[in-house]
Amino acid sequence: MTAPILHLFPVDMEHIYKHYIRFINTHFDADAHVFLLVGQGASGILEKTIPKAIRRYDNITLYNYDDSKDRTELFSRIDQGCLTLCHSLYYPVRMLVQLLLKPSRMRRLVWVSWGRDMTSWSSSGGSLRHRIGFYFRCRVPYFVAIFEPDLATFQQIYRSGARAFLAGYPVTIYSGLENLKDVVPSLSSKIEQDLPINVMIGHSSTDELRHLDVIRDLAHLKDQNLRFYFPLTYGDSAYGDNVSGVATDVFGEKAICMRNSMPLVDYLNFLASVDIAIFNTERQIALGNIHPLLYMGKTIYLPHESVLSKHYRSHGVPIADYESIATSSYDTFVKLGDVSKSRAYVEKYELDMDRFISCWSDVFAIASS
Repeated sequence: MTAPILHLFPVDMEHIYKHYIRFINTHFDADAHVFLLVGQGASGILEKTIPKAIRRYDNITLYNYDDSKDRTELFSRIDQGCLTLCHSLYYPVRMLVQLLLKPSRMRRLVWVSWGRDMTSWSSSGGSLRHRIGFYFRCRVPYFVAIFEPDLATFQQIYRSGARAFLAGYPVTIYSGLENLKDVVPSLSSKIEQDLPINVMIGHSSTDELRHLDVIRDLAHLKDQNLRFYFPLTYGDSAYGDNVSGVATDVFGEKAICMRNSMPLVDYLNFLASVDIAIFNTERQIALGNIHPLLYMGKTIYLPHESVLSKHYRSHGVPIADYESIATSSYDTFVKLGDVSKSRAYVEKYELDMDRFISCWSDVFAIASS
């Protein structure tokens, strides 16, 4: 039997790998791909993390890195594979060291970056853990960006000679987004009918979205007919508590802080109800939220010089400048722009299955090169 292509995923990132595993097992030879889910903690709890929808596949194995037997078996599997794709580098630093110490493992290693695992390790200084992480990233022979601008960012930070690819995740396709194709922007009609405008701030509980700055910059609009939604379901719960408290202090009952997870269908319906979304970040983040919002013609605010804003604007997608919010009037803030090109962008780059298959086929061809 030919050695398989291995895919390593952090077990707690099920919202990403559940779609990818389905994609690979549907459009490629499932016998040629094996998925190794890596986590730390009580094995029983880790097992419950795996979504029921993918448990039917027999090419998925869970490894508890805290268990010595599991660690030994994990590296044995890696040594037997023809190619190892590390989807993100959110793994114990001890694991990265074990990969580095064996050249045969590194020669067959592909880093699929999720953005933050690249930009958060942008210098060679700091703690030993950080220095090891930076060195590891400099040494990977193959790099996959899931978002086009990440290719340039990778070279800028690491000056690497790695062979680079662009291959995104088909999350938008599997989200059921096309069921919302009849959703049209409702901002104008809401304004005419004096209905509340729904404003979404960020998508998760992470300080990279700078929620507190957004609250400050929106505070002068708190008495307008706006509702402020803060999805804080996953991420840093303590940070989420702080955001929730400040948002409630400033906006009162108009602040709706979402702390509980919800089924995908319900979350898409929530996105459909959003009129304006604000992502106050400089890096690649929230693509699984931004693309559905663009598809439905929602108004999106991003920092003007951010990677996301520059990318979308280069493709003709209208993006409002976050910097304008602090001094904007209500009428200016809710003004609807020309969103006709927003859906076209998503249809071309996020809903074309043949494109995803072609891009990942190029990556997998490394195994036979």
